[in-house]
Amino acid sequence: MFSSWSSWSIRKKLIAIVSFIFVLAMAQIFLISYSLSILISVRTLIYGEGVWSKAQKNAVQDVYQYAVTKDEFFLDKFRKEIEIIDADKVARIELSKKYYDIIKSL
Repeated sequence: MFSSWSSWSIRKKLIAIVSFIFVLAMAQIFLISYSLSILISVRTLIYGEGVWSKAQKNAVQDVYQYAVTKDEFFLDKFRKEIEIIDADKVARIELSKKYYDIIKSL
């Protein structure tokens, strides 16, 4: 099937080595791009969870302040924080679909 390596000409050996290195480089590029996409996805998920958690905490504080002071300012802040939580829910539902609309998830 294959002749021995020592019987190959220098040109064939060079082509074989360069082809092997090229295949390894392409595999490495593919793996790096795949790992970067995973890294970006995880960082985005963590960022989204942080925004959601902060909005939830602020909403609880605002509704408490509204209950204590009856100041409409705190009620408006509470409603804005709830909008963030609701938007996050819509984005999570949209991104869980097989074919999602990226505009809806923003």
